[in-house]
Amino acid sequence: MENRADNLKILVFGALVLGAAAYVGLKLYIYTSVKDVIDQVLSRVTTSGRIEYGGISSSLTSGTVSIDDIVIAPPGMSEEIRIESAKIRGPGLRFLLTASGELQSKGVLPEYMSVALEGVELELRGELLASLSERDEKRRAKEQDRVCSPFSGLGLGQIHEMGVDIARLNVETGYRFRAGAGGVDVFLGYQAVSMQSLDLSMTLEGFTPQVLSFVGKVPMLEKFSLVWRLDPRFAKMGAAYCAEQQDMAVADYLDDLIEDHDQHYLQTFGFLPGPGLKTALRRFLTPPHELRVEGDPPSAVDLGTVQAYAERDIPALLGISVAVNGDPVTDLSFQVSAGLRAMADGSGSKGAVGQSKAASDPAADRASRPQPEGDTRPRSLMSYRSVEVSALGGFKGHHVRLSLSDGRVREGTMTSVDRDQAVIVRHAHGGSLSSNVLLAEVRSAEVLR
Repeated sequence: MENRADNLKILVFGALVLGAAAYVGLKLYIYTSVKDVIDQVLSRVTTSGRIEYGGISSSLTSGTVSIDDIVIAPPGMSEEIRIESAKIRGPGLRFLLTASGELQSKGVLPEYMSVALEGVELELRGELLASLSERDEKRRAKEQDRVCSPFSGLGLGQIHEMGVDIARLNVETGYRFRAGAGGVDVFLGYQAVSMQSLDLSMTLEGFTPQVLSFVGKVPMLEKFSLVWRLDPRFAKMGAAYCAEQQDMAVADYLDDLIEDHDQHYLQTFGFLPGPGLKTALRRFLTPPHELRVEGDPPSAVDLGTVQAYAERDIPALLGISVAVNGDPVTDLSFQVSAGLRAMADGSGSKGAVGQSKAASDPAADRASRPQPEGDTRPRSLMSYRSVEVSALGGFKGHHVRLSLSDGRVREGTMTSVDRDQAVIVRHAHGGSLSSNVLLAEVRSAEVLR
């Protein structure tokens, strides 16, 4: 009996050892495979710039590969772009082991896949801002009399002038094929922390994991959803900034923008809204600043034929419903015509918001005024600001940077804090790492807000 028990123990121990060895081997195989691909890519894309990463990790159960602590130093610039993690997700272990081979040899895509960038941090100042702003200005120079509007994309230089020193972004995109008759769900999520977020999803008919199913296929839309949210502070500051550019009071600027400015609508949305949509856009500029657009057509729609329909028929064709701040919009009338589209190129009756009320060149007029010494802009949005260590209790849930007395730095989301210690969480190695920091060891504290 004792020999039998001993043999059983040996078998169990051997099975555990083999299982552990297989697990370690799989993790090592995935690590080296991913590392080889990344190193090859970096060797091709890195010239005089620099790209580094802190580590590679994987989860066999969730089919996730994570590249952590990425640092990108663009050529000729002292600033760095930091990314907490870049994650690729797919259907479990098989995805990690065979996805690349099946795509190359069989032309088959994984059942689902997503790519996420978490904690992308851009400093909106110095050489990086100058380079990005120069490209943005060249783009805007091609668009005559581009209207400053909280609805349209403000340039990075403009956002910096509003008081944003650091932009912190999260982005995720991906797809999931549906079983049976075919079709694919596609999604995109974007968040600029303390500024705005956008979530877009749509279902397209007829596509399968076979790459050849995409060749020559016209997208047939089954349904879609778009949710756009503005941070209340950012919306308020954007309206105030654009009003200042036109030398107008905020209320007058918004009245003119919403009621009278056709060129703004064509540049931003590509159509002229009717009374119901104008009222909805005005409501969107009040908290909680949420616009939700959903489409559920009676039958799948060939997107290539939508432009052939009369404008009054398009909302019913696409099954569109719109809600602002949770309230439905019943009047979805709008107008688009070839003659009106010309206004988007600068030939409209107004070249800038409030041009008939304000000076012809407000920027030049402001430049001629006496200016206060120093930078008096309120730095009230997305910059690291020093706080007393004793005041950290008021910033639970914020992104913080704590410098310790021994020179180390702890950075991440502060999930809890008491009299003695704070808990800092950050994304790393395929998940989240939590650090307990004794407040007595904190030399200085900064909060991203």
